[in-house]
Amino acid sequence: MVPLDAITRTGRFFGHKQMTDEEAIQQAITSLGLQAVKPFQPQKQILDYVLDQKMKPKP
Repeated sequence: MVPLDAITRTGRFFGHKQMTDEEAIQQAITSLGLQAVKPFQPQKQILDYVLDQKMKPKP
């Protein structure tokens, strides 16, 4: 798992500064080759997203 801030900063480093978070995430995935071995699933592998899902109250 990777923190959201780390992956968005990485994406902006390899791309351009005026990216949305989603664009920066995709840029980081591509630039770091995170899909080389298996699919990188941001909702399951970015720490902030996982914690948000766990903190949501279940109906």
